[in-house]
Amino acid sequence: MASCWDAVAAARTGELVRAERAWDARLAHERRIWLVAEGENGIEGYVAWTVMKPDPFVEALMVVDELASISDRARRLLWAAVGAQRAQVATVQADVPEDDPLIYALDDGHPSASAQAQVEHPLGVLACGPMLRVVDPAAALAARGWGESGALVLQIGERRLELRSRDGRGTVRETRAEPDLWLDARTCAAIALGGLRVAGAARLGWVNARESRAISVADQIFALPPYFSVERF
Repeated sequence: MASCWDAVAAARTGELVRAERAWDARLAHERRIWLVAEGENGIEGYVAWTVMKPDPFVEALMVVDELASISDRARRLLWAAVGAQRAQVATVQADVPEDDPLIYALDDGHPSASAQAQVEHPLGVLACGPMLRVVDPAAALAARGWGESGALVLQIGERRLELRSRDGRGTVRETRAEPDLWLDARTCAAIALGGLRVAGAARLGWVNARESRAISVADQIFALPPYFSVERF
């Protein structure tokens, strides 16, 4: 399961490397159920859940603590296992990234407690990510991974930085070149860590560009999966 987690976390934004001690703590939870999906090469995914029923007369709540899979087949099998508990639990609570297609597979036939006249069948709650502050933009940008190659000059507050990304790595240095984008440190933190796309920040007025093309170029260079973590802080 640890190898499966490492592979899944490497493709996400925000997940943490787990030491053996962290795994021991999670596996020691007495009420947590673990199921694995196996393939030809071993474990392809796993799910962990906890069923909460504080009183015999209260409907049971299943909390999916985490689900990780390296194949779509395993992912479907694991969610099917969750769905198969419908006779035992009234509600399933699970955290998923905002781009997870699972939301489109949900079939809610009964209004929930949070239903309103305008939205009779709410399927989820949109939550914001952690509060982060980047102390050193140059170091933060150089340390993160990069999917696309390219170059930009960023004016972040009073600092003017040239960013170059290639083969998944980035280099950042001070420069006097004309900036492509102007933004503050707070916006830089949200964009750099996958919380906000450059185009979205521009629509909010948080990013100004020397020319409109710089927005689309920056969007491609900065692109990351949306921030998501199952860890509790």
